[in-house]
Amino acid sequence: MIFRYSFLALLIALTSGCSAFKPVSSTGSRSSLPAPRHRIDATSELRNRIVDDALACTGARYQYGGTGKQKGYDCSGLVFSVFTSHDISVPRTASDMSEFGAKIQLSNAQKGDLVFFALRGKPDHVAIVTQDASDGSLWVVHSTTSRGVLHEDIMASSYWSSRIKVARDIIN
Repeated sequence: MIFRYSFLALLIALTSGCSAFKPVSSTGSRSSLPAPRHRIDATSELRNRIVDDALACTGARYQYGGTGKQKGYDCSGLVFSVFTSHDISVPRTASDMSEFGAKIQLSNAQKGDLVFFALRGKPDHVAIVTQDASDGSLWVVHSTTSRGVLHEDIMASSYWSSRIKVARDIIN
């Protein structure tokens, strides 16, 4: 298990180092065009499949420690299950997941990114972004103790929006 996490950490470090280099134009100078608002890359299809699988879980009941549609999901169990089905290893708890991947601005969140929530400092809830952040809305799929797995705009909820702690990209 330690080898698996060590290998994953090494893989992330190696691939993130490559993304630090910016392409230059054929004349050798950097382009003066602004960066696109949303990242478009080879992972777009993967992000769409992750979101489709997460949305397919809506309506499932909440189950503490649950990782399956039959018995139900807790918040991190839903994320763990969806990402594992796409061969992406993530920690099992929301708190541990919140330290995984690259921290991103909430306004730059896109499909497949994770949003973490905290009531008293340490993240205790996680959701999967289903639509690129725009217009002040942020649609996610998450498993709540009161309503099970649902799809909602968390920015429209004073409860959820006030608890947002961090957003992370674990795909790129």
